Amino acid sequence: CGTRQCAGRYSYSSLDIQLYPHLAARPVGSRKKIGNMKLKNSKSLPSFSSSLVNVLMCLCFSLFTVNALAQNAITISTMQIESGKTHYKEVCQICHGSTLVNGQFGTPLRGSFFRDKWKGKSVGELQQFIYEKMPPDNVMSLSPAQYSDLLAYLLSRNEILAGETALSTDILVNNAVLLPW
Repeated sequence: CGTRQCAGRYSYSSLDIQLYPHLAARPVGSRKKIGNMKLKNSKSLPSFSSSLVNVLMCLCFSLFTVNALAQNAITISTMQIESGKTHYKEVCQICHGSTLVNGQFGTPLRGSFFRDKWKGKSVGELQQFIYEKMPPDNVMSLSPAQYSDLLAYLLSRNEILAGETALSTDILVNNAVLLPW
């Protein structure tokens, strides 16, 4: 049942034992102090205490997770996508092709190949790669805003939806945002 009996006197849940390992080693007949109260020869701790702790822990974890996901969502704007599309045609299309998968010299930038390559990585890692390596014959030749626009275009072609907020030009900020694939 997940509880530990200490010589029939005290009953602790497995969560109590995990959180407070010293409870498992209490001698029989010892007094427990909870806050300013001393319990003598108590049969068990109130059963709702473990449940309450579990509920509070789950609630806190859920709120933390929702907040973290909201803060770390990829945000790209429609205007950024359109600008990125223009830059792509001028600079990238010659190697990667007009559809992002039909280039003669560059790897596909859309679809499963692209998503598998960048799976588990951050937006910042992808942004830094593009900034430091592309175009191969003229690296770091665009402004940070132009690179961000290009990245927004690539993300939009890989099923990331546009919103109101533009993608940051700051690589360090985007390092905290994981790609969803």
